Amino acid sequence: MQDGRRKPALRQSWSAEAATTADGTVQALLLSFDLELDGDTTISTALFGAIKHWNPVFYLFDSEKPVRRGDRVTIDGRADGTALNFRF
Repeated sequence: MQDGRRKPALRQSWSAEAATTADGTVQALLLSFDLELDGDTTISTALFGAIKHWNPVFYLFDSEKPVRRGDRVTIDGRADGTALNFRF
């Protein structure tokens, strides 16, 4: 901003749902993204991306959740400025 004040922090929240593929315990979330710089250049944080720069994000939950194969797990996310937080 022109007057030296900081812009307000971006605050967003969302939910995502996924089906589990095996019996076990959900303990963490592994996130990746692709950043398309132009029509020919994409930088990926995926484990097997062609061009890498950053690593995937590993987020360890505060608690564990036992699951069975086929269970649906809802994860709530929140972005607050530069921080990301997730919970079941």
